Amino acid sequence: MKVQAKVTSLESVTAFAALPSSGEDEQRVIGAVLIDPAGALPLIRAAGLRAEHFADAGHRLIWGAIERIEGAGEPIGMVEVFEHLRKLGQVERVGGIGYINELMERVESTKAAGSCARVVVDKARRRELIRAADALHAAAAAESADKVLRLQVEQIIARLADDGAAGELQLAAPPFRAVPVANLASTKVHAPDYYWPARIPEGHVTVLSGHGGVGKSLAAMMLLVGMATGRPVFGVPTKRCKVALFSGEDGAELLLHRLLWVCHGMEVDPAELDGWVHVLDATDGDPTLFTEVSVDGRRIGTTTAAYAELGRYITDHGIDVLIVDNMSDTFDANEIERPKVRAFMRSLVLLRQAKRMTVLLLAHVDKGTARGERSGAESYSGSTALHNSARSRLYLSRDKDGALTLEQQKNNLGPLSPPLKLEWPEGELPRAETPSSGYAQAITAAVDLKALLRLVHEFTARGEFVSPGATSPTSAPRLLATEPGYPKGRKSPEVLAMLRNAERDGLLAKETYRARDRHERERWALTYAGRAFVGVGAGTAGTAGNE
Repeated sequence: MKVQAKVTSLESVTAFAALPSSGEDEQRVIGAVLIDPAGALPLIRAAGLRAEHFADAGHRLIWGAIERIEGAGEPIGMVEVFEHLRKLGQVERVGGIGYINELMERVESTKAAGSCARVVVDKARRRELIRAADALHAAAAAESADKVLRLQVEQIIARLADDGAAGELQLAAPPFRAVPVANLASTKVHAPDYYWPARIPEGHVTVLSGHGGVGKSLAAMMLLVGMATGRPVFGVPTKRCKVALFSGEDGAELLLHRLLWVCHGMEVDPAELDGWVHVLDATDGDPTLFTEVSVDGRRIGTTTAAYAELGRYITDHGIDVLIVDNMSDTFDANEIERPKVRAFMRSLVLLRQAKRMTVLLLAHVDKGTARGERSGAESYSGSTALHNSARSRLYLSRDKDGALTLEQQKNNLGPLSPPLKLEWPEGELPRAETPSSGYAQAITAAVDLKALLRLVHEFTARGEFVSPGATSPTSAPRLLATEPGYPKGRKSPEVLAMLRNAERDGLLAKETYRARDRHERERWALTYAGRAFVGVGAGTAGTAGNE
């Protein structure tokens, strides 16, 4: 059977196989340029990427806009690209402003722009080879004259040579790598690096939150001096590095006064800071690093000119750690909109071109915590997006007696560090409390645990049950906190930990009971050993029975 076909050009050939493409790599290439054009474009140019290499028609339009904006010598950004497409009537053809914004969300690191571009180019060349093979197949199947067939072959080879596909193919690396496990026992696995062990991980954003006036800025300044000189802070060692403080809250005069005070209190010669500390006062201008702009009636998030200048400064001076004081001055968007908060946090680690930035971001607690409506376990600014985006989160609080506690409430890279109990003598810097002896601490812990378990027993006996759930309105910190005998010096996480340890020691047990609404719930109940420990009568673990 003859196949009737007329081949006029490569574009008119219908391929016999699905054409290879990588939409995700195309998205990451464009997103990287929108985030960091100065860093991403040289990597992309080295891969030889052009608009025609994109398989997606919308991506070709966006890339064409980027090339025209660059050719005109204008700055490249999401807003500029959107405006260019809008003037050409192509916004809807590329998926609208929402899709352009989504392209930036796809980027994990702009450093990968070059490898993604190579994948896009390789897929384009493979598509061209497939089209060429289809054209030759169709020409041969149509029984074209020998001279005509040879002419078509020559045209195809010349076309492929111009595009670089006729030579040896450079196979793109897969978007993953196989990790060898055969010699796992002898493999050296590097643990996460920290500039302040277990609390400020390298290459991530750590959030330090607390009420206004509690001492966050002073603690951050102490960390600045500690990391710049390699001295311990609050008894915890630091890794020496170059540190920059970007202040949108306090001006130069106050910053220098505080810095001299910290140097004096930590017995540091200010000359030691030369070349290691950079203080950036942004209060005279606009310190905003991430903002919202209105485009075509919609509010979108984007980095600012100040962000670009800060990135250049960090790269030029080899800054290792950036302290940002604080979020309310540098983030000018809606904190309850998670995509914008995530984009802001992601932009901070991308400030440095060579590798991910290490950032300590200061933030005020949210209004609910400030009014006492939430416990310290929920003490983060804005929505849960900030909590979720930070790899480590620290919370500084002041007790009624004036003592400070620096508590780590989140650590994605390892176990939580124990709280740092601080004292703040008048006229001096905060410092770690002098620890009690191990024997004295054990006695105190036993006394507090006995008082806590006695309260659980008393409430159970009268039919008021203490829930094991940390967020339940009937959890121990919420139900028992106002009762006489409750260990007032213990934070909510400590109390919950004491109860979990008591369960492991066989003093407490979880019981299931049926509440008045007929739903099954859990409650704490003292075991036989638990009742003996607190000195109450024996009997079954649950003395109140089901309701």
